[in-house]
Amino acid sequence: MSFTILGPIAEVGAKLPLCSFQVPAGFPSPAADHIEQHISLDEV
Repeated sequence: MSFTILGPIAEVGAKLPLCSFQVPAGFPSPAADHIEQHISLDEV
C-alpha cells in the first residue's frame, strides 16, 4: 500500500478533543487529569 502526503490542511494545526466525557464507575482513573486535553494531528 502506498500513499502520498500532500501537506498540512491548514496553516495552524486543528486541535481535536481527545475525550469529551467521563463515565463515573468506581475508582477514579489515574488518567483523569488528561481527559480534557486536546491532541493535534500535526504533533502525532
